[in-house]
Amino acid sequence: GARAAEGRAAELRLQVERADKEREQREQQSAVMASAWRLRAENGEQSHQRAAARCAELEQQVVAKGREVARLQGALAEAAAVGEEEKARIRGLEASRAELQGQVESMSRQRMDVMFG
Repeated sequence: GARAAEGRAAELRLQVERADKEREQREQQSAVMASAWRLRAENGEQSHQRAAARCAELEQQVVAKGREVARLQGALAEAAAVGEEEKARIRGLEASRAELQGQVESMSRQRMDVMFG
């Protein structure tokens, strides 16, 4: 009886030790997996932050390009307006030159009439 009980107790102790070792191994594996997942999550977060920063940078560039385009369109419109003013001025000068030329021709005809009757 007593020896059998001791044998069973020793066997139970071994089972408990084996169960403890297995539990420790499982805990270690869980810890390793958990830290791997944590690392992946951190890396994912970092690459997400990098992508977000790049996106913000590109958005700023788009805004800046938009401003530049608007500025150039304004300058172009201004240049076109100045061009129209210049064309109108040239037309005015041509008209007054034609008018003066008409007067000169008329006067020289009058002179011819006076001189050569």
